[in-house]
Amino acid sequence: MKIKSLAFTLVLFFSTLVIFITNGCHGVYLDESKAASGVAQTTVHIGLHRDRAGKSLDEALVKSFIKDYGLKAEIHNYASFEELNSDFENNKIEMAITRTSSRHTRSFSLQSPAYDDLQISLFCKNSENISQVFIPAKLAFAQKEFLIAAPDLQDRITVVDGSFESIAEKSYQIKNSCFMAESKFSKTSQVENKKYAKAWTSENIYPLAWLINKDANDLNKLVQIWFQKLIRENRMVRFKDQYDAPFFKMSLLEYKHFKNDVKTKLPQWKKVFVKYSEKYQVPWLLIAAVAYQESRWESEATSYTGVKGFMQLTSQTAQHLGIADREDPIQSIQGGSYYLQYLYDKMPTKITHFERWIQALASYNIGYAHLRDIHRLAQARSMDPYRWKNLKVLLPEKENDENLDIFIYGLARGEETVDFIDNVLMYHEALTHLFTQPLPTSRDF
Repeated sequence: MKIKSLAFTLVLFFSTLVIFITNGCHGVYLDESKAASGVAQTTVHIGLHRDRAGKSLDEALVKSFIKDYGLKAEIHNYASFEELNSDFENNKIEMAITRTSSRHTRSFSLQSPAYDDLQISLFCKNSENISQVFIPAKLAFAQKEFLIAAPDLQDRITVVDGSFESIAEKSYQIKNSCFMAESKFSKTSQVENKKYAKAWTSENIYPLAWLINKDANDLNKLVQIWFQKLIRENRMVRFKDQYDAPFFKMSLLEYKHFKNDVKTKLPQWKKVFVKYSEKYQVPWLLIAAVAYQESRWESEATSYTGVKGFMQLTSQTAQHLGIADREDPIQSIQGGSYYLQYLYDKMPTKITHFERWIQALASYNIGYAHLRDIHRLAQARSMDPYRWKNLKVLLPEKENDENLDIFIYGLARGEETVDFIDNVLMYHEALTHLFTQPLPTSRDF
């Protein structure tokens, strides 16, 4: 894992070094203004190949790129890799984002610096007596490496177009068949598709990059400079934190119960979630995930500490929010939604939406004052508390009386808060998988 991380860091470092050598420090800033002005003259058409439901690192990055420069852009979602490739070759789109190896892309395209890495796995329900292996068209280059490990399967390989999820579904219609996918392929999907397992993983790590039309000089220059800024400002790490986190940990049985609750309980409350999502600009799937963690969508739920209601508001919090009856489910959802918005707004605007929501969730569970104590502890240890990976380490320290000289507000159940956030993220991911078109807000999670 350390070797993989080092390789990725070296790729980013040398990409940045090349830009500085080519342009010089002042040249970069002059070129950025000129390139941005050139790109702003037209609408940029961007193709994004979707591998699964929900959002992705690639989508988050490209939306941030568009926003940072105020560009006019259209993102076209493609289920077919071949169709995206065809549109890119025929200049219907200026940029293609495909999560395929940048080492194996066609020479007519320009490339962004490597922003992520790709490792490939073979997923099987039964790895004995394999009848057929489906390889996505975008991963066809991995066939050679795979056959070194399993030469006897050469005649059973079929290269097919489509997303990982569609190919997984196709595979499960055929007994003893397997399919290739990115190793990061969602654990949610693994449960959804009858609990498959990794039977083989590539030894090679392949760099990923955006593909840019060779004639789009200003766009290419702007992309190069933007990635350089991400690295310099440490923003790339923050983007990757969200999508590298192992959120999903439900067992197959737990997931079946969850899906049954989605089918039988959620329809009664979905309109209420959506109503207050729109009013307070809190993603409705996040409200629903918090409510499920707190009460399993049961209006009469009571915690072991005596907290009551759908969103488990304390009597003090309910009073602060102006909620007359915290046991009334609609009032509880309204109060919980407003409280999440209130906590989100208290967090620094310089961090990502994801990090602001993580901080809001921590405050929702442990209390804002206790979170401020954690921030003080982070400062004492020279750690960034706005990164979820760090916050998971720091929160359990709230139970350690050795830190009382730092904690103004005393001890609290920090380990419980980590579990709370982990579970909310897990339910949010599962809901995102089931609702492929969540209603957008200005504060997307």
